[in-house]
Amino acid sequence: LLWAYSRLQRRHAERKILVSLSDGAPVDDSTMVSNNMDILSSHLKSSVAWIRSLGDVELYGVGIGEKSDAFYGKGSPSLSEKNIGPDLLRLLSFILRADHPAIQSFQKADGRPARLSAARLDSVAKRRGRVRPDSSA
Repeated sequence: LLWAYSRLQRRHAERKILVSLSDGAPVDDSTMVSNNMDILSSHLKSSVAWIRSLGDVELYGVGIGEKSDAFYGKGSPSLSEKNIGPDLLRLLSFILRADHPAIQSFQKADGRPARLSAARLDSVAKRRGRVRPDSSA
C-alpha cells in the first residue's frame, strides 16, 4: 500500500485515486512467525490512517468476498467473487464520479469481516512453539 501510494504521489494529476483490493486480512507466514501475530494488520491500519491524514490521495479499500471495514473504515465497499468483473466496473464508476453514498452502500459480498482463520492462527502459533489459549489442540 505504501509503495503504491509513493508512486501515485509522484504523479501530477487533479485527482489521485488509490483502490486496494483485498481478499481478507493481511497474512504472511514468515512475518507472523518472526513478529507479533497482529503486526501486518496493525501496519495496514496505521498506513491507511497516515495516507488519509495527508489528504492528497483518495484511498478506497475494497473487500473481495470479505468485508474490509476493519482496515479501511466503516462503509468500505465489498464485492462478491462470483460477479467481480461487472461489480468492480460499477464501483469504479461510482469512485470516478465521487458518488460517496453509492460507494459506501456498495456491499456485494456475502462475506464476514476479514480475520485470520483459527486454522491459520494455530499453524503460525505451532511454528512459533506456542499454543493458542482458545485452540482445541
